[in-house]
Amino acid sequence: MIKPIKIYGKRKVGFIENNLIKAHKEWVKGFKVFTARSNNIGTELHDDNLNTKIGYPNEIVTEIYLVIGGDIDLNLNLNSARNLSNYLKTKFSRFLISIAKSTQDAPRSTYKFVPM
Repeated sequence: MIKPIKIYGKRKVGFIENNLIKAHKEWVKGFKVFTARSNNIGTELHDDNLNTKIGYPNEIVTEIYLVIGGDIDLNLNLNSARNLSNYLKTKFSRFLISIAKSTQDAPRSTYKFVPM
């Protein structure tokens, strides 16, 4: 591989050529935060933690994850990506997510009340 990009999928990690990425190529270069698209926030299940992972430059995810901070002009560095990850785990943030959520699926619109 000439320019391998690390890709996270469902319980798997692999590599893909940079030229095979079709959507959101501009997100590859910067820091971002990944979170699972499916979570228990706002449901009756006991585990309502929001699991996040810092996405480093040259790392991407499959569609089972959401990318937070990739499409808005936050210009994240490592420290601000950690801060964003911690912010998303607060009770305040989880409450705002639960307002817009009715199932375990958490598409992008679920985060509409969370100020960035």
